[in-house]
Amino acid sequence: MSALSNDALRDTEKACDTALQEYEIPILMDPIDMVNTPDELSLMTYIAAFRNWASEDARRQREELARKKRTADPAFCYAHGPGLERAETFTPAHFEIVAKNCFDEELSAGGDVFDVSVHGPDGNVHPKVSDNGNGKYPAEYTVTKAGKYTISIKLRGEDIKGSPYSVHAEGPKAGNSYATGPGVEGARTRQDAPFRVHSVDAEGRHVKHGGDPFVVQVQGPEEVADPHLEDNNDGTFDGSYRVNTPGYYFVNITLDEEPIKGSPYRVLVEAARAGNSWAEGPGLEGGQALKPAVFTIHAVDPDGKPRHDGGDPFEVEISGPENLQPSITDNHDGTYTVEYHPKHPGDYHVNTTLHEQPIKDSPKRVHIKPAPDAANSWAEGPALHGLVDNEPGKFTIHAVDPEGKPRTDGGDHFDVKVHGPHGDVHPHVKDNNDGTYDVEFDPAEPGPYNISVDLEGKPIKDSPWKVKCKEGTDAANSGFGVFSFTIQSYDKRKQKKTFGGDHFDVKIKGPRKSEVETQNTDNNDGTYTCVYALAGPKGSKFRIRAFLNGKKVGTFSQELKIGG
Repeated sequence: MSALSNDALRDTEKACDTALQEYEIPILMDPIDMVNTPDELSLMTYIAAFRNWASEDARRQREELARKKRTADPAFCYAHGPGLERAETFTPAHFEIVAKNCFDEELSAGGDVFDVSVHGPDGNVHPKVSDNGNGKYPAEYTVTKAGKYTISIKLRGEDIKGSPYSVHAEGPKAGNSYATGPGVEGARTRQDAPFRVHSVDAEGRHVKHGGDPFVVQVQGPEEVADPHLEDNNDGTFDGSYRVNTPGYYFVNITLDEEPIKGSPYRVLVEAARAGNSWAEGPGLEGGQALKPAVFTIHAVDPDGKPRHDGGDPFEVEISGPENLQPSITDNHDGTYTVEYHPKHPGDYHVNTTLHEQPIKDSPKRVHIKPAPDAANSWAEGPALHGLVDNEPGKFTIHAVDPEGKPRTDGGDHFDVKVHGPHGDVHPHVKDNNDGTYDVEFDPAEPGPYNISVDLEGKPIKDSPWKVKCKEGTDAANSGFGVFSFTIQSYDKRKQKKTFGGDHFDVKIKGPRKSEVETQNTDNNDGTYTCVYALAGPKGSKFRIRAFLNGKKVGTFSQELKIGG
């Protein structure tokens, strides 16, 4: 009433305008007529319009109340369930939306469309929302990555009560998950190498469900297809691979491109086992500089059985006065031939390994002795100066190293050749194991001999020697005697000469026209004396002729019979 101005016309006009504006009741009478000349029928009609509005307004209010009671109000709707508290990767998470009206009353009918979004490490996840038709809306979503997610629930663009929700999704953590089994710990060639991946979450708990996208790659000496993982649906995944080539392989297991604990795994796939394999041969016992040293590796498998094929990557390192690079030949029968060539003498260490592990009894200490040098080595002995056909020819070789030092042990292979008048003669070479070598041979026939001594195809000092072999004396068949005679010289008057100066020569020939040495003396008184020794088998005949100044002396020529 305070809003009235006590001016009837003004107040009536205001009332009519308010009815028109606020209640949409048309002005049926002019306000001035209602004040000055009211018409009862017209007033009754106008008043009836107000009465009709009041009746219609009560109906509208009843309908609005009914609408509000059956309409979900975002401010009162809510959601509940484990899926709004926590989730697990690859496992459906559930929650329920409850529709309520503005009077905080649960609705008993469906029909509302709730907009639900899940956002997190997976990006946008699209959940499934169902309408049960009773005011309840079950929802389900699945995430594939662990982490924090935000769940937003809206109705007609407005968040419901409690929205957005923050949920932590639990799942495997790459750095906590791990793998076990031969395929990641150690395997055998030509056999399956199984392994198992264990899914573990960030808290160190084993995941009890499957679906995790673990990926496995195997790299090594042999190309390997990516192994397939069998999901056991309990947080474990089984895989396997097989290779034919031994060696170290890298097994890389990842989850969402991050390596699991211990990955990549360095896996030894064996054919032979280092600790069971062994080696033998002269190259592990000793050797000589400038000569090849050889030994054999025998491959043995983890069960202690000899291998019968090849392919094992044995390695040999040789250190000492020099570092050597040996050659290794795979014989494809489980054995490997190793050869190295030391140039310098001394102690060497021969280390044989397989997959970075030493084989049995490795490393070995090997002494390499100095090598003789052909140009410095030499020989001495009577056989190098002369031979007789009934005595053995003997001489000694002295081995000397490249630095001019005499060798003090044996083992050198000097090549001694003797060629006589009728072909090769086979010498015997004795190693004295002190750097010297005694040589003995039988020169059965007289005549020229050629003696050569080579080392590694090169002649030793002063080799070859050309030696003459003379007939030797056989004591059983020989006699002996020393004879002399004297010649008196005369002049043409047949007077004895009393002074010397003539050329006196004596020639004595024996069996097979052999010549006998003589000792001729000018006595300087006109006489000349010859002294000679005769030796040979009994019954040998010799012819003696004497000459003065190249002319035979008279008839002084005779045949002698020794021992006859």
